[in-house]
Amino acid sequence: MVDLRKFEFNSKFKTDNVIWTYETTSAITNTTFGTAGFNGSVANSFSFTPLVFGIYSLDNGASWSDLTLPSTPDYGYGEVISNSSTISWSWFRSFNVSATTAKIRLFAFMPSNVNVSVNAPTPLSKFYINTKFGYDNLVASGFMVVPDGSTSTLYTHNLGYYPKVLLWAERGGDVMRFQDNINVFNTATSPVTQTFQFASLTTTALTFTNNHTSGGGSIGIHYRIYGGQNG
Repeated sequence: MVDLRKFEFNSKFKTDNVIWTYETTSAITNTTFGTAGFNGSVANSFSFTPLVFGIYSLDNGASWSDLTLPSTPDYGYGEVISNSSTISWSWFRSFNVSATTAKIRLFAFMPSNVNVSVNAPTPLSKFYINTKFGYDNLVASGFMVVPDGSTSTLYTHNLGYYPKVLLWAERGGDVMRFQDNINVFNTATSPVTQTFQFASLTTTALTFTNNHTSGGGSIGIHYRIYGGQNG
């Protein structure tokens, strides 16, 4: 009889490894000027700065939105920043909202230039493997310092299509995920016209341009490229 205690799942394709999860509730402040927002922070318990991203819910978990991707561009902004001691988040809308609290869920990856042992995170939900659904395999991850006033090729993937990409910028000890809908451009549909910091994604490569950073200087870019298409 097969020993069910020795089940192993093995794949030739890498998947991401979440090393940290965190769930909390933040109070929403509505101002008399018609702006709503929330913010918070938690201690960074790692010996390194993790790559953090998050989601939030204004309806007690019935629906979720990306914390770093405004649902209505030009009317909202959210960010998650990590450093050696703290992981912080903030969000605002340029109009008041009916919700008084927001549920926050944060997740973190280990940077590609870090290799240490960590404890398994506390799960926020039940996870089941179902082969009827597709899972994005991790094609590549890495870190590169891009000098001011230059464009660097972060990775040549040669996939023949536009893959999904996650990016974090590191500068001055802070690591912040880039807002993909603002800073990452699919050059098939949106030619790059920005003059500051932006990534350019093609069917063969991911590049990053660093022009006139705040105060000048180089910027470190953590990138992760996935096998799924950038829809």
